[in-house]
Amino acid sequence: MRQFSQDDLKRVALEANQNSRRRMNHNIHSELEDPIQRIVNVIQPGSYVQPHRHPGADIWELFCLLQGELLVLCFDDAGIVSQRQHLKREENLIVEIPPRTWHSIIALQENSTVFEIKPGPYRPVTDKDFARWAPGVEDNLSSEFVSWMQIAKVGDCFQATTV
Repeated sequence: MRQFSQDDLKRVALEANQNSRRRMNHNIHSELEDPIQRIVNVIQPGSYVQPHRHPGADIWELFCLLQGELLVLCFDDAGIVSQRQHLKREENLIVEIPPRTWHSIIALQENSTVFEIKPGPYRPVTDKDFARWAPGVEDNLSSEFVSWMQIAKVGDCFQATTV
């Protein structure tokens, strides 16, 4: 039997705080080859999950909120927000991202945590297509993009304010 305790959550949250990416995951599944990937993700405010999609026709993702608050945004091919879902305990707890959908997730509270489920196996080289219309992880505009995502509404498109 596999389990994930409150102590495990505290440990992963501490690791997320110390990680330069401001997030950390803990795999519940035993191998990258598992047909169903099961992951606990702790995401801190300011973490940039570059918008991406999973290229496989059958690769969906399901996020189940365990604690904190998160925003999940979906985009069309031009980078326009097509859907926005606020995950918080009092309202929405679960969101499923359809296959081949551009998306990102941002934390609104410290130690925001989701349980993620998606089809495997995990192939690091081909798992994600990163959106060319969004800043890269190392780009100076990435923090501005995260701030924009917090207030972006359906129909909005990112316009950088700095050069």
